[in-house]
Amino acid sequence: MEAALKGHVGAQYCLKVLPNESMKWLLMAAEQGDAPAMYELSLIIYNQAVKNNFSIKNADPKKAFELCLKSAEQGYPKAQLLLGKMYSRGTGVKADPAEAEKWFDKAIQNGNYVAGFYSCLSKYGLINYL
Repeated sequence: MEAALKGHVGAQYCLKVLPNESMKWLLMAAEQGDAPAMYELSLIIYNQAVKNNFSIKNADPKKAFELCLKSAEQGYPKAQLLLGKMYSRGTGVKADPAEAEKWFDKAIQNGNYVAGFYSCLSKYGLINYL
């Protein structure tokens, strides 16, 4: 914990497993530009937004998009997949099928083969059914 308190991003990210303190450490790691932490925060916000039909206070799909974009630009494959889904569904950003396909392709190139499934769904207009 000492390393995390001194600003070590890896230690902060690891401490996200602590009960009642997970968001504190995840936020600290994300604020330092840690791609996995930014992705996880974007996923939490995104899931809150989708699950609650965008009706809860902290469910800010634009914030989720911004965090996810930063993570995806660093080459984080999970973020690239989520970003493709956001562009495909128009969550936090204007729907853009071409941009969605670009991010699905990047995710696939980086080893996230689930993105191929979502790419097919997106091409045939079925992504909103999941």
